[in-house]
Amino acid sequence: SHEIRTPLNGIKGFTDLLKQEIKSEELLEYFKCLDNSIERLEKFSLNALAITQLNLGTYKSEFKPTQIDQSIRAVISMLKEEADKKNVEFSTNINQVRINADELLIKSALETIIENAIRFSPDNSKININTRKENNQYICEIKDNGEGFSNTAINNLFNLFSTDHEHMDQNEGLGLALSKLIIDYHQGELLIENLEPTGAKV
Repeated sequence: SHEIRTPLNGIKGFTDLLKQEIKSEELLEYFKCLDNSIERLEKFSLNALAITQLNLGTYKSEFKPTQIDQSIRAVISMLKEEADKKNVEFSTNINQVRINADELLIKSALETIIENAIRFSPDNSKININTRKENNQYICEIKDNGEGFSNTAINNLFNLFSTDHEHMDQNEGLGLALSKLIIDYHQGELLIENLEPTGAKV
C-alpha cells in the first residue's frame, strides 16, 4: 500500500498543477481519465491495506453508535453520478437504525456492494435497497437487475482476486472479499444469491 501511494501522491500533485495551466477542453478530458486512474489505484491500495490489517487483527477500529440508514444514503449520494450515467435509479425503503460500528468500514462495504450493483445493472434499470429489523437483527438488502453471478463466481466471491469477468481492473478481486471481512468483523453475515429471472441480491 505504501509503495503504491508514495508515487501516486507525486502523480496526483503534478496532475493537479498541470490542470491549472491547461486551457484546452480536449486535454482537460485526458486529465479526467488520469484522475480516474489515480483514484482507482488509490482505492486498490487502501483496500489492500484494510484487508491485511483485518486479516492480521491489527486494524485500529473506531466503534461508536452509527446511523446505518444515514451511511446508506451517504453512499447513494456519492454514487449518484455514476448511476446517472447509466440512467439507473435507486428505489429505497430504509428504516432508521443505529448500531455500534466502525462507520468508515461499514461505508466502505456498502460502497463496494452498491457500486457493483450499478456496474452490472443494465441501462435504464432500478436498484432496490431495503432495510428491516428481524429477530433482533438488522438486515440490509441490495437488489439489482443485472445478469447475476455464475456458479463459479458464487463459490469464489469472497476469495481474494477472484472475479466473474475477464477483466480484473475494477477491484472486483478485492472489493467483495473486503466487504465480507468487514461484515465478519462486525459479527454480521454477508449473503449473496441470484434472483429469477435475472438479477442478484446481496
